[in-house]
Amino acid sequence: MLFAVFGLLISLGPLTIYVYLPAFIEIAKSLDSQIKKIQLTLTFYLIGIVIGQISYGPLFDRFGKKPPLIFGLGLFSISSLACYFVNNVEQIIILRLFQAIGGCSCVVALRAMVRDIYSPQKFARVFSHLILISGLTPIFAPFIGNIILKHFEWRAIFIFLTIYGLICLILTLFFVPETKGFDHNEKIIPNPIFK
Repeated sequence: MLFAVFGLLISLGPLTIYVYLPAFIEIAKSLDSQIKKIQLTLTFYLIGIVIGQISYGPLFDRFGKKPPLIFGLGLFSISSLACYFVNNVEQIIILRLFQAIGGCSCVVALRAMVRDIYSPQKFARVFSHLILISGLTPIFAPFIGNIILKHFEWRAIFIFLTIYGLICLILTLFFVPETKGFDHNEKIIPNPIFK
């Protein structure tokens, strides 16, 4: 179960980047904006990832890994929901920045948690599987975005991301353990494929 949760968490970042790309033209028309301004939503998302990755390290050292991860998922979910209600491109640009700061907590936390939970020999194997999942997400995300656009307007994509973020938040609360560093007492094998 834990590995499945890790898989959902590591997919959050690439899913958020690629799922809304098919909606660029529709967003531009809806917000009466130019495509190049809509592209700034992607630029600011990437800036948010940089800010988040710099910030979470010290937070993990001070508060542990789980509380900042929960905060990040909460921030991601709130920002995603707020994107549904935007009235102009400037609002969605800023919200995408906060969405990225929240969402990138997953990647930073997972790298540390997998290292803490698994022995060095299993760490590489587990993390390589997670990277594979992360690498496959950009293939399927635009397809999901197109399905949503076929039945709903572009704002529904951010409702989808809100629901995804809340699911990750709930699963993290109940299934992700707090870890404090390399400790043999913390080593667990949540999935038989990693025996």
